[in-house]
Amino acid sequence: MEGGEGAAAASAQTAGKAAGEAIRPADDMVNLYRVVDPAELASIKSSGAYKMGPMNEVKYFFGKESDAVKLAGESALKSRGGPYTLTKGQIPRSVLDTAESGPGAAGEGFTYFLREQHLSHVCNIAIIGGC
Repeated sequence: MEGGEGAAAASAQTAGKAAGEAIRPADDMVNLYRVVDPAELASIKSSGAYKMGPMNEVKYFFGKESDAVKLAGESALKSRGGPYTLTKGQIPRSVLDTAESGPGAAGEGFTYFLREQHLSHVCNIAIIGGC
């Protein structure tokens, strides 16, 4: 490595540690998908982050876009309002590996159950669109 590249890499590592992030510099980023209601969409637009709502212990995320869209089409979710919007974020593999996971309750596919300590690591959040 050239001197400038090494210094920049060291500076980036130091900044990550200063921010309290417990990720490895070369950690793989994993795409996660979530459908959100209008209130959560507004929260994401204003804060740029997923936030845990009152009375929530986990937020459901999916590794496949199609599984998140399938959840949005479930009648149980439709009865809670809407419209629903598909969002996407990324999380370091090392953080995701500490989250609970398993099959979706309504058959929508493999689900990650992220708790408060995981949400702060979700980054690069994008609003994909209605579903």
